[in-house]
Amino acid sequence: MNRLYTQFRLSLEKRMIDIYALFAVGATGAPTLDSANSKGVASIARVSAGLYDITFQDNYVALMAASDMITLASGDPSSVGGMIVRSVTLGSSGAAVRVLFVDSAGAAVELDNGASVALHFEWKGSTV
Repeated sequence: MNRLYTQFRLSLEKRMIDIYALFAVGATGAPTLDSANSKGVASIARVSAGLYDITFQDNYVALMAASDMITLASGDPSSVGGMIVRSVTLGSSGAAVRVLFVDSAGAAVELDNGASVALHFEWKGSTV
C-alpha cells in the first residue's frame, strides 16, 4: 500500500483503515461513483437487482465491518431493509466486496432511481 493514512486511531486492532464510498443510483439501479468522495474505491458495478460489486484500489487483510446509509431524492422510503455483505475477495489487484440490498424479508430489492448511497468499510491492514 502506497497511501498516507492518518496515524492514530484508538483500537486494539493495528492499522485499521476506513474507506468511504458514495454513489448515485440511476435508472434500473445503475450506480455512478462519486470519485471525489470515494477515495480508495476503484469502481462499483451493478450485477443484478440490489446486487453490487465494489472494487478497492488496495488489498487488505480482512474486512472488519461494513455499513450503509441511503438518502432518497424524494418521496417515501422504498422497501430496502438493509445491506448484506455477500462475499469478500482479497487479492493482489485490490480487495473486492459484493453487497446485496434487501427488504425486511431478506429478498433483493432495486435501489430507488435518484437515491444516493453512502458506504463505510472498515478494513484491517496488518496481520499483527
